[in-house]
Amino acid sequence: MRTFNFAVNKLGEVNKDYQNNYRYIIKWVSTSNNPTNNTLIFVSKLRDNTVALLENIKESIIIVPKIERDAFTELESRNMVLYVKNPRLEYAKILQHILGKFDLNSSCDYKCGNNTIVEAGAVVKSGAIIGDNCIIKS
Repeated sequence: MRTFNFAVNKLGEVNKDYQNNYRYIIKWVSTSNNPTNNTLIFVSKLRDNTVALLENIKESIIIVPKIERDAFTELESRNMVLYVKNPRLEYAKILQHILGKFDLNSSCDYKCGNNTIVEAGAVVKSGAIIGDNCIIKS
């Protein structure tokens, strides 16, 4: 699995409002429906089970709608929670910044064809060759 190690205290490089003193690492991305620790997560819309799914997550960056602030304050003690107008857009900006700092292909020991997607959590054996236009799911 491809990962990166992004120090959360460097998030101020994306937006000066995100200056912080957190001392943990973001290793990958996950979804609000299947969240994992130490990942970048965004919530576009508050659903009945969203907060429950996130309640045990820690050391992550969670991007949520500004208008839902009250629902997510409990998560602030274990995570960096960003309250923004457009969580999907902010997620894209942060991820673009993170990916720009890492050459993710240099640590891969398998080959991917054009237009191929290997999802986070997918297991690909060393030396594997994946063809064009494939999606490898976790």
